Amino acid sequence: MVATLTNERDSLFEQSQTRQAEAESAQSHLQTVQNQVSELQYQLKEAEERNALLVDELDELRNGSRLSTHSPTPGPEVARMLSEAEGRFESRLSEMRTRLRAAEKERNEAEDDWNRTLADRGKEIEKLRFALRQAEDKWLESGRVGKGMDEKVAALETNLKELSAQRDAWGMERLSMADEVKKAQDSLNVLQNEHSEVLGRISSLETQLEESKNRETYLKTSNKTLRDELRKVQSSAALLERQRPAGVGFWSGGNQATPAGNSSRSGNGVTSPLQSPRPGSPTISEVGSTSAKQEEEVNLEYIRNVILQFLEHKEMRPNLVRVLSTILRFTPQETRRLAAKV
Repeated sequence: MVATLTNERDSLFEQSQTRQAEAESAQSHLQTVQNQVSELQYQLKEAEERNALLVDELDELRNGSRLSTHSPTPGPEVARMLSEAEGRFESRLSEMRTRLRAAEKERNEAEDDWNRTLADRGKEIEKLRFALRQAEDKWLESGRVGKGMDEKVAALETNLKELSAQRDAWGMERLSMADEVKKAQDSLNVLQNEHSEVLGRISSLETQLEESKNRETYLKTSNKTLRDELRKVQSSAALLERQRPAGVGFWSGGNQATPAGNSSRSGNGVTSPLQSPRPGSPTISEVGSTSAKQEEEVNLEYIRNVILQFLEHKEMRPNLVRVLSTILRFTPQETRRLAAKV
């Protein structure tokens, strides 16, 4: 009977030692998971720092786009820089998501293992307690409860208390680890929101840059067209002034009236006596007048079309003042009055 109780005692002690070793192994695994969570937090911190760098690059690109009207940045270079920044950010986010999913999976597995271990340990503890009570009853019945057995029983009780304390501590650590994983998930969500905002700002900057380039191209084209049209109008006005007979319209304002029977003004502005026409043939003045009249009709038609074009386009109307002031010889005061009405 005593030998049987001794064997049972030794068996219970060995089982207690085995369970304690398994508990220590579970604690080591939990420590490993905690280290992985710490590493994940460190990587999240690195991702936040890189995100700050990306925001700084975005600000630099924004400042560069504001000066694009005077010194525009080449389109392919801006696109390449934006593509590289977005690629780095996407790669980092993908890596962080993968690691976070792996950490969550491992945490869930560890939590499941720990729950199963706790359940098994609870059952085994109850069995050990029941076995201890049975052994104690047998020792009481046999009347041979020795001091060594009491020490073993006390040790077993101590081990049971330690296991219970470890179980409670591991439960607290599990809750703490769950909070840390939640914080890591919140940080990842913040990074994703910032990433979406950065992409929106990049898209807005690209749109502004493209609009600036299109506006610059349009202004250059319009400016060149206006210079060409103004040059043509000035040439036509000069040609009309050379071909206009003296004393007609507003071209007579700067010339002195001369008797019609004494002299006439030639094409180069030199006054010469009129010659008598030959009988039966048109005079030189009549031929010149007819040719000048035809040229005048053509040039007036061209000027009319040009003025209509200026009036049809609202943004070109201010330039019409310069054209009219050149053709009609406006004074500065008249030019300002006309410009104020446009």
